[in-house]
Amino acid sequence: MRHPQNARIAILLLIASLTLGGCNSRHASEPDATVPPAHADATVSPESPPIVERTFEQRLGTRFQPVAGGDGLELAIDRIPIPDFPGTFAIWGASGRDDAGNVLLGVSTVWTKDASRPSARLFVFDPTTETLSPAGDVMNSLDRLDLAREATLPLKAGRIAADAKQGEPTLCRESQMKIHTKFITMDDGWTYFASMDEWNEREDGSQLPYWGSHFWRCRVGDDQWQHLKSVPEGVIALSGVGRYLFGLGYFGHVVYRYDTSSGDWKRREIGSYKGHISRNVVSDARGHVFVPRLTTPQSDGAAADTIVELVELNADLEEIQATPLLHYPVTGNASSHGLVGFANLRDGSIAITTSIGYLYRLVPSDSGPTQVAPVGWFHPDGESYASSLVPLDGDRYLGGVTKRKGSSFEWVVYDLEQDVAQKFEVEITDVPEHGMKSVLLYGSNTRDDHGNLYLVGGYKTADGSRHLPLCLRVGLLNPDGENGE
Repeated sequence: MRHPQNARIAILLLIASLTLGGCNSRHASEPDATVPPAHADATVSPESPPIVERTFEQRLGTRFQPVAGGDGLELAIDRIPIPDFPGTFAIWGASGRDDAGNVLLGVSTVWTKDASRPSARLFVFDPTTETLSPAGDVMNSLDRLDLAREATLPLKAGRIAADAKQGEPTLCRESQMKIHTKFITMDDGWTYFASMDEWNEREDGSQLPYWGSHFWRCRVGDDQWQHLKSVPEGVIALSGVGRYLFGLGYFGHVVYRYDTSSGDWKRREIGSYKGHISRNVVSDARGHVFVPRLTTPQSDGAAADTIVELVELNADLEEIQATPLLHYPVTGNASSHGLVGFANLRDGSIAITTSIGYLYRLVPSDSGPTQVAPVGWFHPDGESYASSLVPLDGDRYLGGVTKRKGSSFEWVVYDLEQDVAQKFEVEITDVPEHGMKSVLLYGSNTRDDHGNLYLVGGYKTADGSRHLPLCLRVGLLNPDGENGE
């Protein structure tokens, strides 16, 4: 056990002058609806991987620790305070770790009067020194690289007018309000992530976000991020083990693959239903990626008619197989979340949960397609929103936070050998002075070297005036009071 229940987290605040502005209301004479390119291809060259042998756990981005199953297991939860800044809003599952055990957190933002150019920020938590440090933000990084864009656009009610004659010509400046992806450390020693914006998108899938997304990489201790690529889609998820990095963009479940060895990019659209987007994508050590595909028998088919398959692609984005997925709800907008939880296991298999808590296990094969094995409901009482999933011992036990309709958050331990789940109440006692309600929790796979896992999300203040980011560090206490070490 490496942290007490009420551990004091030291926060190193960096006061930086930020240029704020999303689409500034500065009038211009000539509208220009074409987005200037942001050096769309890589602005850096691949580097030789460091001569350091990585453990399999480091490659998977997690940590395995012995546990005593569910019996007697207690949770030690403490809150890591996130600095307040203009526009701060939530951590949408954007967590990860590097090989030194540092935990990276991406804080997403919204437009406010004092944050008219929303810019997601990166923070790094060192579990050993108990410090949280700022590590850069998106728009300052784009400004530094001279990649930030602007365009004169015909606006009407805050959106681009369908008829330019009805819009007011306005000079709009790029914003990147979210880091929604995991932070993935690859064999080249870099940690990868993506930023995205949402302005002018339509949730029915008919319009992409105007400023799209950027792929980045960084190293802890150096806030000079490297820019890799800009793309038109909203990149909402990343995955990778070793050499190949995969990104999932909306709309249409577009997959990007980056070869960290050669610097080569590939792109393939898998297909989705209107504005539906899965919140996660997963991949394995062979360089295979697994993406939901949604199709309807007719082009104007309804959500209820949608066929859902889990498509397995190799590193060249060639389709290997497609397996039907059950218990995968579909809507034509962002309210259905697809794959939400995942956990990498010691044998190379991957556990995944759908948005209503159905558990699958992806078991790789030395030759041939992966076995997509339905396991059952993750929660012992059936459907739940299982937005968090972590490997415990790496073999037998999974853990995760769930939410059922009308109930509070519950911690679930699933025994893969016995196909049995146990549930426990989750109590957050470290509440800030301004109060906490309407809590959202996410976070999969990430554990530090002490075995602690990290739940991230957001909450409303008690008076409902603010929505703020939330990060909880969770220690798993065995009956002897130790943290599995």
